[in-house]
Amino acid sequence: MIQQNLKALGIDVQLVPIPAPNYYSVLASDQLPDIARSGWCGGADPASVRTSADPILGPNNDGTSYGFSNTSRYFDPQISKAMFELRNTSGTSEELGKKWSEEFGKALKTYPIIPLVRSHTNSVVGSNIRNAQVGYFFGGIDLSIVGVEH
Repeated sequence: MIQQNLKALGIDVQLVPIPAPNYYSVLASDQLPDIARSGWCGGADPASVRTSADPILGPNNDGTSYGFSNTSRYFDPQISKAMFELRNTSGTSEELGKKWSEEFGKALKTYPIIPLVRSHTNSVVGSNIRNAQVGYFFGGIDLSIVGVEH
């Protein structure tokens, strides 16, 4: 489908299969294709900003290039520097999360991404249900904390 859609735009796409056992190691190597499909769960949890940078968009461990899991090779020197410097920033999770969101938002404005899937979760709970909260990763209710009122 992507091949046909891009052809309509005048872009000729040649599909080259990558064996499943090597898929992510090929994406992380010098054999990276021009375009590849890869799953993504968004940015790092803001609470972890003190010790890590985003694995998908973030810089490497010294902030001078793209990180190993950054298979798109996205690297903006200013944004990556700001992401890297957040690792040693003091503050609450909320404060760091706000700073992280600002940098992440800047990156997404220039990031070479084509969303292929978008999901919506509609959740309705009854009046006797307690602790029903939307989970962080997939937008569904976290069933591990849900209870029923007696």
